[in-house]
Amino acid sequence: MNIAKPNAAEYNAFYQGYVDEVIQEGDIMQYLKTQRDEVVRFYEGLSQDKIEYAYEEGKWTMKQMLRHLIDAERVFGYRAMAIARGDKTQLPGFSEDDYVVYADDTANTIQDLITEFIQVRNANMSMIQNLNAASLARVGSANGSDTSARAIVYIVAGHLAHHLMILKERYL
Repeated sequence: MNIAKPNAAEYNAFYQGYVDEVIQEGDIMQYLKTQRDEVVRFYEGLSQDKIEYAYEEGKWTMKQMLRHLIDAERVFGYRAMAIARGDKTQLPGFSEDDYVVYADDTANTIQDLITEFIQVRNANMSMIQNLNAASLARVGSANGSDTSARAIVYIVAGHLAHHLMILKERYL
């Protein structure tokens, strides 16, 4: 499914880096699927010691990073759906640090989180695939800024690409 990259007027400048992370333009669904599979391979290849590793005091562990990816995926997916459906609600921001802390994944295995990530990404891909051009172009307000549903699709992909790079550069 080809969804053109959004122009800068379709999202807050804060997200420019995420949109820029998506260098492949065109079949964004294939890109999202490839990312999903890469995250699964990455996390399944980690030892238990690595899963609990944080590269610096006060930084998330690799397990907490996966929780963050799941939470962000879910929040961005909801934003895309609400905006695509013409919802005029001012969609709130979220505190990613609080979300990670209050998730308390101590009882969850890494496989539990991998499964949850797959399910959330698959649900978002299914939703995105069923949006038409008019829905993708719709603009709403998220975290105090106007944004299009199309921009959120690229933000989801760029956010994950950004964090995968951090995982590979700082955690391994």
